[in-house]
Amino acid sequence: MTDYTKNTRQPYKADYIKNIVNNSENLRQIFFDTIRLQHAIKYSDNSHSEWKEYNPTHFMYIYFIFNSLYSIKWADSLNSGKIKPFEAKDKSGKPIYESTKYNNLIDFCFEDPDFHKTFRSKFIEIITLNQNAKEIQKTIDSIDIVNIKQTDIETLKKTIKNLLSNKNGFKASTIKKIFRFISEIRNNIFHGTKTLDDMLRVEHQRKLFLYSHFIIAINQMLFSYLDYLYKKPHYHDYNYLIKILNTRKRNADLLNEDSKYKYDISSLDEDL
Repeated sequence: MTDYTKNTRQPYKADYIKNIVNNSENLRQIFFDTIRLQHAIKYSDNSHSEWKEYNPTHFMYIYFIFNSLYSIKWADSLNSGKIKPFEAKDKSGKPIYESTKYNNLIDFCFEDPDFHKTFRSKFIEIITLNQNAKEIQKTIDSIDIVNIKQTDIETLKKTIKNLLSNKNGFKASTIKKIFRFISEIRNNIFHGTKTLDDMLRVEHQRKLFLYSHFIIAINQMLFSYLDYLYKKPHYHDYNYLIKILNTRKRNADLLNEDSKYKYDISSLDEDL
């Protein structure tokens, strides 16, 4: 079986990097366009119904982009100068699972130590931009899903807290644990285990808001790494992403201002 997660980092050719950056620009633009959208729902058969913010739809759109990005073998693409998608099966005929694909993307983003050390502050900024430490703490503490093992949920909570408090949390294995859990959430939504009314509940929308920002962060990490390899200064589109996120209106009902402050998010440049 092909080991898609093995790090075989070699210097990429400048022309190949240029080709991949240029050929992935449409995906980058779709990524930005998707974030700019704000989603709301209302019942058409109720004249008194008002539009309500609906984070589940935004989560699904963001996940669709993530799915498109992790369907590409990025290191192989950069080594050939052409976009190379994953096949349905490996050379031995065994199916290639979704987890293999997104783990491959995460490993790619972490293959250069200098890059991921400097990107940590940006990754954390994306997650915490529209929600403070108190809100995140309460949202994490509220995670409790029937069809997911309690031990897995506790591992997730600890993993996120370590990431935000900089307890050796920004590494590929940490991010993989978070995304394995988020993929389970995606399956729950796509397979219809929650009704529309369930998804309208504030506590569910708060959690999806947080999960969406994790996906946005890893998607941006990918594009920023491509820019880093291409030697574009200051990850030119990162500031544009932050601008978009800052213009998104936040539903006041989703605030968690009353939550108890249990931990600090470490200084963003602590490990630079």
